[in-house]
Amino acid sequence: MSAEPTRSADVGAPEINWLGELEDTVQSRPIPYSPPRTQRQENRREAELDSERSVLGAVLIDGPAMADLLEVLTAADFSTPNHIAIFNAMARCYGRGVRPDVVNVASETDGEVNPAILADLVRAVPTSFQVRQYADLVSAASRRRLIATAAGRIYEAARGSASDAELADRLAVLQAMPAISTLVEPSWHSLAEIPDEPPEPLLFGMCEPHGPTLPYAAPGVGKGMTGAYLVREAQQLGMRPAIFDAEQRPREWARRCSGLGVDRAAVAYVTPPDLGKGNAGRPLWESAPALGAILRAAGADFLIVDSILPACAVGEERLRSDASVPFMFVAALDALGLPSVSFGHTPKGSPEGDPFGSFAWVASSRLTWLGTRAEGDGHGVRWRPRKRNERGHLPGLLLKFDYDEAGRLCGVTRADDEEDTRDWVLAALVHGPRSVTDLAEDLLAETEDATPGASDRIKERLSQALRRMGKDGWVVRNGVSGPRVTWSLNVKEGR
Repeated sequence: MSAEPTRSADVGAPEINWLGELEDTVQSRPIPYSPPRTQRQENRREAELDSERSVLGAVLIDGPAMADLLEVLTAADFSTPNHIAIFNAMARCYGRGVRPDVVNVASETDGEVNPAILADLVRAVPTSFQVRQYADLVSAASRRRLIATAAGRIYEAARGSASDAELADRLAVLQAMPAISTLVEPSWHSLAEIPDEPPEPLLFGMCEPHGPTLPYAAPGVGKGMTGAYLVREAQQLGMRPAIFDAEQRPREWARRCSGLGVDRAAVAYVTPPDLGKGNAGRPLWESAPALGAILRAAGADFLIVDSILPACAVGEERLRSDASVPFMFVAALDALGLPSVSFGHTPKGSPEGDPFGSFAWVASSRLTWLGTRAEGDGHGVRWRPRKRNERGHLPGLLLKFDYDEAGRLCGVTRADDEEDTRDWVLAALVHGPRSVTDLAEDLLAETEDATPGASDRIKERLSQALRRMGKDGWVVRNGVSGPRVTWSLNVKEGR
């Protein structure tokens, strides 16, 4: 007995054996035991229907996409009568060389499908982008239904009069069905395909030159001010920046950029409603084609996303719990083909934590920065690399923001955070050897930083600075390890 059912192009008259009956049964015969669906099952079902709608809508927009779908899907992979009829009509149109658009498909169904349903499919999917990905999801869901129905048929037979031999035969067929995971084609590269030259310099010393960068910090630290600073820096390099403001705070961005002397007429400003009715409120990986079209029309070559949580539009709980979300987000930005900065935040009560409390966000990004409030008077943010990818050592950045009497940002001063820390350490060691703990207590007293973990952050920063200063000959370590180790100025070097 064959483990794989024979499929036909139309589901109306499938050529089937026992296992092949499942393709017809999925549409017409329920599994014998069907407990009430949980909310998670309801969500999965709605996701399956969304994938089917996306596939069909993409073909109505872009007829040639049908060629790719016929390699992956048959009408039997769809789960509703309307979707089955629409796919069959599309296949017949394509087979005759007729474009499978709304008019031709409606005519081909001969009144079986309401044209309004076809129009809704077109409105829901603005482009055919990622149609193959959605087709894979439809195929995987179809296979899952086949497996579930096969298991239900075995359950029904076991409760009836089937012999042990017949049950064993049916179980063997079920076990021979391909696993769900095999439906996704694996992909990889050989190292010979990957360039081995050093990476290009960072933009502004902070951003990937060709892809996404993730800076994250607790609320109120200075992410928005940093974004305005980057807009100014981009314009000074002759670039055309764009802002995708998923939080929809236009006046804040206008005030920040205006105060820094940015040419606002040359900055594209985009909010979710600008993406069109079918994209507003959708996750970025679904609305990216519409955003990309706007960026191309505006001639933008640098993008700021403010911020990740509303841009993903899936809720903070899923941002933390679903490790696939950051990878889909980064892939969507990569597909836009331009450097970008996406601001995120640390979890509440943990200013040093991973973005949204999930390490997956760091893992999915090639370069991330963690921002913490800078010490001293006024408003400043310290950005230090959290993940450096292949670049090795990257110095931290220290940004100090100046405000006018109206409270509007009017200036940004940038310093190398490592140099700033080094100068403070050198001044502190003039009075004699000091331990890291002693230095940290003095610096903490100067800054009056009362945020959680401030002492540990300062100790870590001082320890890193002292180690690098030791390699460069500025200081020497007295002792090998432990809390009693002190550091002194390297008098022999005459520094």
